[in-house]
Amino acid sequence: LSNNPALLEQRLSAAETQIHKAADQGAQLIVLPEVFNTGYTYSPDNYARAEPMDGPTVTWIKRIAAERSIHLAGSLLLRGPEQITNSLLLVAPDGRIWRYDKNFPWAWERLYFREGTDITIAQTDIGTFGLMICADVVSPHLFERYAGHVQALIISSSPPRGHELVLS
Repeated sequence: LSNNPALLEQRLSAAETQIHKAADQGAQLIVLPEVFNTGYTYSPDNYARAEPMDGPTVTWIKRIAAERSIHLAGSLLLRGPEQITNSLLLVAPDGRIWRYDKNFPWAWERLYFREGTDITIAQTDIGTFGLMICADVVSPHLFERYAGHVQALIISSSPPRGHELVLS
C-alpha cells in the first residue's frame, strides 16, 4: 500500500487483498503501514480522516482478524473526546485489542495529533510484542523501556512524502 490518500473503501479493499495473500501463505501476524486506512499527507484533511474507536476501520480490523484467524496491526488517526492520536492497534483473532499512541510525532505531525506517553506490551498467543510507530524508532528511551519485556517489536511506518512538501 502506498501512503497516498484515497477513499477509505478503496484503501481497506486494497489492504484486504494483501492480507488475504499473506494469510493464505501462513502469516499469523500482519502489520499494515502507518495510517493505512486513509493514506497520509501533511494536510488539514487529517482532521477529517480521524475516526472514533468504534468507527469503520476498527470494526474492519476486528472482522478481518477474526475471519482469517490472524493477529492484525495497523495505525490510524483516532479521535478521542479531546484529541486525535496516531494509534497502532494490534487485534487478536479473539477480539483482544492492544493500543499504542505514537510517542514522538515528527515535525508537522504535532499539528494533527497529540503524542502518547506510554509503551504498550501485547501478550498474545503468538508472542509478546512491543508496539511503535515510525519516528518512535529514533528514541533510545522507548527501546530501553521495552528491553527485557518483549520478544519483538511491531513497528508501523509510512511517512508522508516529505521531499515533496510545500509550505504555504
